[in-house]
Amino acid sequence: MLQLWENYCPEVEALFYFDPDIVNKSPWDFYVEWVSRGITLCEDAYDYMPANHPYRLAWKELAERYGFVCHRELDRYYNSGFIGLKQNQKSVLEIWQKLLETFESAGYIKLSDFLLALGRYPYFQSDQCVLNLALMLSSEPLSTVSKMGMDFGGVTVNIMSHASGGQIKPWRKQLIFQALGGAPPTLTDKAYWQHTQAPIRLYSQSYYFRKKIALRCAAAIGRFIHRAY
Repeated sequence: MLQLWENYCPEVEALFYFDPDIVNKSPWDFYVEWVSRGITLCEDAYDYMPANHPYRLAWKELAERYGFVCHRELDRYYNSGFIGLKQNQKSVLEIWQKLLETFESAGYIKLSDFLLALGRYPYFQSDQCVLNLALMLSSEPLSTVSKMGMDFGGVTVNIMSHASGGQIKPWRKQLIFQALGGAPPTLTDKAYWQHTQAPIRLYSQSYYFRKKIALRCAAAIGRFIHRAY
């Protein structure tokens, strides 16, 4: 996003980033209005991380060791698959970038393989954790929605649908096989296949028709077979 503003579209007032496995279900006017109220974010499926959480305290401690100042305490944990901000708020991106570069140089993280840092101080699970730290170090206003904004937990508010994490992506999922195993189509599966043909056509009509039939069959199977968690 910083490179876009610097090299390609310096005149653009606001930018949004969506992970490629997100389906946007809202009119674009909604986002334009949303970003006028603050940096736009959606809580993660793991949404609650209190200000005194040991991981968060470790992040703050490490940041302060390298000269960063914490400007606010946060209790919510945000998903880095989506962010929107105005150009006059881009300092949060600069903080995020600086943190990543600083911590990699210091050997705390390896951007090519964050899994190497799992379970060790300072407990960064991914660059998403570093974004959440950057938000603590920024004083820019935020405008946020709950995890329902990405259909996490099977509940929707019709903003986005995000096939995040290690789950099988909708375009790779064997819908009927998964349903027979007790995993019926998710809200994200349904949203993905609802939006594959317009405004950009991703699949042939015959392939799309077969997937729609599989989706309906899998949904029907899911009414009778459910995996116990």
